[in-house]
Amino acid sequence: MSAFLPDGGGSVPEQIGRLEKEADAYRTLGEFTEKVQHYLANPEQARAIAERGHARVRRDHTIAHRLDTRLSTAGLA
Repeated sequence: MSAFLPDGGGSVPEQIGRLEKEADAYRTLGEFTEKVQHYLANPEQARAIAERGHARVRRDHTIAHRLDTRLSTAGLA
């Protein structure tokens, strides 16, 4: 399991906060190609990033977490 996130120069890396530890991003097709080649040559590194990203999603992005965030945003929590 692995993921690459397109980064349009906006806030994707800032939102992740842990770029290259839990996910990776690219801005151009060339950069994407370089990263794919890098991780194909370094599968242990790719696996470690994927495992950390998966653990964070399971920890921080549960239905309960989402509901609490929505209710808090609406001033109902």
